Amino acid sequence: MQLPLATILFMFASFISRPAADDFERCNQNFEHECYYVLNKKYPGIEEFEFFWVEELDRANFLFRGAAYINKTFHKFEGTVERNRIFFAVSSQGGIEYKFEGAFLPSGRRVGKKRIAIDGRLTKRNENKKEKVRNVKLFVDFGGNQ
Repeated sequence: MQLPLATILFMFASFISRPAADDFERCNQNFEHECYYVLNKKYPGIEEFEFFWVEELDRANFLFRGAAYINKTFHKFEGTVERNRIFFAVSSQGGIEYKFEGAFLPSGRRVGKKRIAIDGRLTKRNENKKEKVRNVKLFVDFGGNQ
């Protein structure tokens, strides 16, 4: 059995990934799942907080659900997103809580080979006492949320 040329081309095209710039714009502008927002570098006192991703977005109510990767464990959380601002808090073991508030940068900002997508402030609290506050930059990475 021989498939028509158009079918073969369609099947082949589905395996070709989009350019990274397209993925960046999709993640930066649409705040979609399969986009990871990763800390740009190690920040003293909060190295254990590596990245977060979006699992579900409720645009009508400005809410989203996500998961953060902290101490090699995933922690689910809920947050808000309004215009270009994002806010969330996530709790981990031992009464430690991380609060993040930041802003998406239109078209990102190049830092070396990476493009910064979100600029913000990450606060680490231990039993309601501030432990560390860091201005952080997050870049976009891609993949499935398995």
